[in-house]
Amino acid sequence: MMSQPPFESTLSHAASRGGLRGIAQRLVKHGLLTDAQASTAGTTASDLEISLLQHVIESGLVDPIQATLAAGWEYGLPVVDLEALRLNTLPPASDYPIKVLQNLNVLPLARHGHRLTVAVPYPATLTQLDELQFATGLSVEGVLAPVDQITVALNNYLAQNERGMLDELDDIDDAVSSLNIVNNNDNEVPLEESSQNSEDAPIVKFVNKILLDAIRRGASDIHFEPYETLYRVRFRVDGMLIEVARPPFAMRSRIAARLKIMARLDISERRLPQDGAIKLKLSRIRSLDFRVNSLPTVYGEK
Repeated sequence: MMSQPPFESTLSHAASRGGLRGIAQRLVKHGLLTDAQASTAGTTASDLEISLLQHVIESGLVDPIQATLAAGWEYGLPVVDLEALRLNTLPPASDYPIKVLQNLNVLPLARHGHRLTVAVPYPATLTQLDELQFATGLSVEGVLAPVDQITVALNNYLAQNERGMLDELDDIDDAVSSLNIVNNNDNEVPLEESSQNSEDAPIVKFVNKILLDAIRRGASDIHFEPYETLYRVRFRVDGMLIEVARPPFAMRSRIAARLKIMARLDISERRLPQDGAIKLKLSRIRSLDFRVNSLPTVYGEK
């Protein structure tokens, strides 16, 4: 935790004369702004509809650490230093809604039972923690930390979580290579055998990797497409179809079977279209639903 600097018990004459109050008065008292700077910054912050603290930090008028310490004194909030933070001591990021963490720019620090402590960049952020509380069902309390430290730590925290989600899965190219190892000839395995075949582990791995990679890229659609001599997988990202993999052609039926099993479709029915859904559980509180459509074609199901 950061130590807060000593300060005088009485307000400076300049600050009192300028009619400054709250955090503006505190910044002047700590010698971080003159009364004229504080008054101008207050007007600008009001015009921008942001807090004075946010404005003086973003504009570079005050060092983020010093500004945060001053805010801690003013509002009676603890201030933490994230520079020496070890990410592996934090609660698992998969337990919390990533979008909410990013939108609020808050970092989970500790969880004790149903109480979650997060680092917040500004006192005003405390009024927005209801969103995180609603999403998690936890009682959320905040402590202050310099905004630049939170931003860096949050990015690293989420990046570590993403690596954790995928560390059991190789890159798509490696997964495709595994499929080639499983069946390096053109002999297909009957679908009825595929669900119990020990060689299907690479199939399961490949499909899972595709689904998680689609989530990471923000894809709206995933296309598994058989053609006369090739089989490819494409994502639709921002309206554009992007090819991401070319599994072995002989694997097309087994990949289709795996998707149909996940979507609770009839794997023995290959002549009629079918609709289903996959619910992919990413963590205890986060899951995604995939709508699945199978359509027979001349070269296999897509």
